[in-house]
Amino acid sequence: SYMEKVEEWEREGLRDPAWEKQQRITFTAWCNSLLRKAVTLIDISEEVFRYGLILMLLLEGISS
Repeated sequence: SYMEKVEEWEREGLRDPAWEKQQRITFTAWCNSLLRKAVTLIDISEEVFRYGLILMLLLEGISS
């Protein structure tokens, strides 16, 4: 599974926290650029897509 692979990367020291942080910042900026139309800005966290509302708004932004 994906989580097993992530754990393996952590054990082997293959994960780069600086790269992951930059990816999170970039993804957040991209999402917010699409969500501005819906007047909804987000801060990416583990729970941001939990209830589907933000995901729905993001998909609407991508498809328009």
